[in-house]
Order: sequence, then structure tokens, then C-alpha cells
Amino acid sequence: MARDQSEHPSDEQKAENSLPIDVNTLKEEYLSLHAAYTRLNGKELDGLSFKELQQLEHQLNEGILSFIS
Repeated sequence: MARDQSEHPSDEQKAENSLPIDVNTLKEEYLSLHAAYTRLNGKELDGLSFKELQQLEHQLNEGILSFIS
């Protein structure tokens, strides 16, 4: 007795049925990550609040500590 192919979809069929990737969501994520990367490199810090600068300092300190140990 042959199995129906619809019972076990191929990888290609699974990919077709997956949710489409929203391009705008990807663009927003890219811009957010790029801004974070730029700030971690000490650039474009002008618009940051005092609290954001403290958070950035904390992130940098944590990165240094993880690198040292």
C-alpha cells in the first residue's frame, strides 16, 4: 500500500507553507542592529540619553570582562 505524499510533505512543500517573511520587519531589525553596532563602536552617540549611555557603558564593560576571562 503506497502512502499518500500529502501525509509526509517534502522540505520544499514545507517551505511553501511557512509564513512569508515580512520585508519591513527585516528592514527594521537590520536598522536596529546596525544602530546598536555603530554605537558599540563609539559612533553616532549624539542622540542618546544619559540612561542609554549608561546601558552602552555597561554592555561594553560586560564585553571586556567576557573577553578578559
